[in-house]
Amino acid sequence: MSEKRPAERKSNLWHPYTKHSALEAGSFPVIVRGEGVYLFDSEGRKYVDMISSWWAAGLGHGHPRIVEAIRRQAGELQHSILGNLSHPRAEELSERLAALFPSRRRCVLFASDGASAVEAALKVALGYWYNVGRPEKRFFAALEGGYHGDTLGACSVGYVEKFHRPFRSVLFKTFRAESPCCGTCRYGLRPESCALECFRSMERIVEENAQELAAVIVEPLCQGAAGMRIHSPRYLTRLSELCRSHDVLLIVDEIATGFWRTGRRFAHEHAECDPDIVCLGKSLTAGYLPMSAT
Repeated sequence: MSEKRPAERKSNLWHPYTKHSALEAGSFPVIVRGEGVYLFDSEGRKYVDMISSWWAAGLGHGHPRIVEAIRRQAGELQHSILGNLSHPRAEELSERLAALFPSRRRCVLFASDGASAVEAALKVALGYWYNVGRPEKRFFAALEGGYHGDTLGACSVGYVEKFHRPFRSVLFKTFRAESPCCGTCRYGLRPESCALECFRSMERIVEENAQELAAVIVEPLCQGAAGMRIHSPRYLTRLSELCRSHDVLLIVDEIATGFWRTGRRFAHEHAECDPDIVCLGKSLTAGYLPMSAT
């Protein structure tokens, strides 16, 4: 008997998080145009972009000011490395981003995507402790169900079983604290009766492992891929205080929550804290260009 061959792919394009059966059937829409909150496919059908193109298109599609800015810049300078060189637009954007934070003496590292911003944040944290003579602080703590991207470092701190199981053997050690969620509180508490019982898990991890913890990384206020799990700003306030008192850096991943997704410019502003490292992406360019910042 001849060996059964897999069905031939109808496209050479890799479609992330897409079932092979859907690829074989070729049954999903081919989007050819966007306008405002709408997407249009090759058959002329119109869709409301409810996911804002993976939470990135914060200002809708085809915004004339953004399109014109991209066109203007493309005619002036497309790209220049920042190693021993600089250029005005990179300087301008880094200054404007730094001005959005209470401590403006921040440096901005630009990258191409959210996962790269997270990777940079992890490396900055490790590099900091190495440079101040504490190389033993090399581990990270994160929340269960947290998602920080699909590169290997991001998978290590934001492990999601259904996404990342095949890569588990090469991921580095991460301490995982209980995931807080006010809407489905496992302690059966209401906001008026909450004493942040969910924080005890994180508190214990930091207190017991502070000597080897480089940083804690969290999605502030909302864990997106975990199912829109919302936690109180008080959790983040307490976490910031805990990290400060134990010499552990705090990294907030604002890639999905940043730029008014939670009603304020950054989600961590609800907690009135000033994190050590902030990761930005998605709405940073309104989804028009792949760019992130750490």
